[in-house]
Amino acid sequence: MKLQPTLYILTATVLVFCFIPYECRKLDGYDFPVYSTKFCPRNQTEWNNRSSAINCTDDNGYMCLPNDDFTELLEFCYKSPFVLIQEGICLFLFKQYSLVDSYNCSHFESGCPNTSFVSNKLFEHASCTSIENGCFLAEQHCRSRKIKNGRFPNHPVTTTNKWHDWILPVTLLGVLIIIMYISCLLLIVRKRGIQTCKRNQYSISHIEGETAPFVNNRLQDTQKLVQIDISFNDHEHDLSPEGQHDRVDSIKTVSVLTEINIDQENTANGSAQETTLVRCIFEQWQQDNNMFISTKACKKVGQLINNQNLVIVAGHSGSGKSAIIQHIALKYRSQGWIVRPIYEVSELIKDSLSISNKTLFVLNDPIGKETVDDISHDAWRQNEEKIKGLLKKVKVLMSCRKYILSDARIAGVFANKSYIVDINNSLLKLNDDEKETMFKKHSFVNKFSKEEFAAIMKIDAYFPLLCKLYFSNATYQNDGLKFFKKPDVVLEEEIRNFRKASKEKYCALVLLVLFNNALCVNDLLQKETSKRKYKHALQLCGMSENTAPYTIGDILESMEGFFVKKIGDNFHFYHDFVMEITTYVFGSDYPQETIEYAEVSFLRRRVKLEDCKDENDKFCIVLSDKYIANLGKRLFMEIFGEHILDVVLNPSCYNKHESTVEILAGNGADIDLCYENGSSPLQIACQNKLNRTVQLLLRKGANVNLCKTNGVGPLFSSCQEGNESIVQLLLHNGADINLCRNDGTSCLHEACKNGYYGTVKLLLNSGATINLCDKNGASPLALACKEEHESVVQLLLDNGANVNLYLTNKVSPFLFARENGNDNIAQLLLSNGADANLCLQDRHDDNTVSGCMLM
Repeated sequence: MKLQPTLYILTATVLVFCFIPYECRKLDGYDFPVYSTKFCPRNQTEWNNRSSAINCTDDNGYMCLPNDDFTELLEFCYKSPFVLIQEGICLFLFKQYSLVDSYNCSHFESGCPNTSFVSNKLFEHASCTSIENGCFLAEQHCRSRKIKNGRFPNHPVTTTNKWHDWILPVTLLGVLIIIMYISCLLLIVRKRGIQTCKRNQYSISHIEGETAPFVNNRLQDTQKLVQIDISFNDHEHDLSPEGQHDRVDSIKTVSVLTEINIDQENTANGSAQETTLVRCIFEQWQQDNNMFISTKACKKVGQLINNQNLVIVAGHSGSGKSAIIQHIALKYRSQGWIVRPIYEVSELIKDSLSISNKTLFVLNDPIGKETVDDISHDAWRQNEEKIKGLLKKVKVLMSCRKYILSDARIAGVFANKSYIVDINNSLLKLNDDEKETMFKKHSFVNKFSKEEFAAIMKIDAYFPLLCKLYFSNATYQNDGLKFFKKPDVVLEEEIRNFRKASKEKYCALVLLVLFNNALCVNDLLQKETSKRKYKHALQLCGMSENTAPYTIGDILESMEGFFVKKIGDNFHFYHDFVMEITTYVFGSDYPQETIEYAEVSFLRRRVKLEDCKDENDKFCIVLSDKYIANLGKRLFMEIFGEHILDVVLNPSCYNKHESTVEILAGNGADIDLCYENGSSPLQIACQNKLNRTVQLLLRKGANVNLCKTNGVGPLFSSCQEGNESIVQLLLHNGADINLCRNDGTSCLHEACKNGYYGTVKLLLNSGATINLCDKNGASPLALACKEEHESVVQLLLDNGANVNLYLTNKVSPFLFARENGNDNIAQLLLSNGADANLCLQDRHDDNTVSGCMLM
């Protein structure tokens, strides 16, 4: 009976809400709550009221903007307190990424913002929220259409159907019925439940008593527990035999209890919904971590990630990079952090938008393993500004091969030394004590002589990996010292031996290669493409075509721990080193099948023609000339799909035997086919300084002035990188030297900003407009002064740059030099006629006309 008053109140409340006029509705498809509205606030009071109505906070500021079709107004609490809106810009909400995007309003008849402002003053710019039927009312073509129809609304009109007005009342009525039904059930069950609770009270109390330290104070007690297993302290590992056995038991106990606490913490917070696959990844990490030894390098990485939000662990293959970042990630996870294993920069950006603080992203080899992955590196470069913003609230821990970071093309965060910890340098590389501890961690039985063991201690390459592999396979132990000195030879011999003596194992590894290092045996016969690969692999290896997939699964499971590992339902190579040797053996034995079935990205990274062979990559698969036609046909099949850049950037497309490209061009391949953001093959080649590829594409008729959606063209990208040879090549082929980015930034702007003296000189000699200003009024000279490139400043002045052009905020080149404290540049400007007084006065004169003006 006690429920009746509550039900009466609830019923009355619901009925009242059912008759409140419905003014907005929640929309689907966004990363945060978004509501449609008839009109946006028109003053500060309305703005504050609407902000409170949808529960916006200081961290998530209220915004009211058009949708990306300009057919409906939306209100929402955004991911940041406010957005800085530049002059000449209106905003809209881009649904696909749930991000605010800009719209150039310079063509508006009136009302386009002529100054920069913050988004919480958007109500002062009504033209940016006045829309109807897919356009802004301030646009001439939109205005003409409204007058012709005989109407011109005072407020923006949306195309909301009337039936939406009934959604809320009907929904609430349904909820009311469900609540009443559940309440009746509760009344019936309540008396029975009292007896049940009494019977189970002892059991629950007993469990709570045992787990109280974990449940009542999850985070603190979890940290205490994990210190037993995961720590950066020097006393982390007890190396005595007795200590090892006790430690294994304690590790198992701690791992279980820690997992319970993390699950409870995450469930309570609702902040870390881990998928089954992610949990499997953590299980694999924990299994590897049980044999982990804390080293100087590990402690250094741990200290650095505590003090900053991005750390890149660099080292050679097999040096323990992944083990270190996984160890640290598990430590953070045990302390209540959300840990996200990711593989691409797009995942980082997407996930970070919906994640709060205390999140750690972990990824291995983000820009390539064997060589620099131009496509991945380009993606990081394009998102550099977003990444810098994200690093203010999340941590990112990466591993990267040392020779990848030393490539001349590397730029951005990967070129910033403050982020990088080189675990193979003289200070951090494994010393003899660490190696011996690592060796004995796997086994206390040493079958080596004193001389042999001393020789093992001198080995640096792959040492942590070799310890794992050696003690996981009796065959390797029989090879003794040879395995540590020549692991690649031992592994290659064993794989080739499988081909003769154990065709089932060889076939299992072949399938792992063909399925790009992610093989789910249950899916082998599900799709026609997978089925065809499977049947062909069986034929190649001399096995019956009726061999069931589970047979392959059993074989792979028998190879776990040294050749393969299993995460969830997928099998993977145990380590990149094992994968590289296996793919080398298969590709050398079956080049035709490699061309036909391997992923096109694999062909780009691992397969070379004879004249393109990289002497530094001993596992590179080299094709003879007789396979050029086959490779060309395969690449042509892919060029019309989503892998166009893997095709164009394939080294085989620009060796001296250009047969591959001739096949592509001869079959009508579209050399200007672009991604959604407008990136063309020529654009990517210019950005990555691929001179020969640029030459080839231009010879095949690539559009030299084809721009991305943001206005960046091939010449702009080349000037951004300071590549004079490509700049010269593009100009010779008709590139527009004054073609600007959407914000008015020219090629000369970019070269001056980055201090590329040679590129600036080349552009000036080729007719670049020296006093061309961007939308903020910045001239090339202003940018050179701001970035303190003295030689470029002198070059611009020698070529007649106007020394008294200043920005819309009335900052002049001289003021940049003065604020930077650069006396040399300041004196240089003064000697060329800079007016030092007028710009300072004008900054405080509100009546002065702003813009890119002559003073």
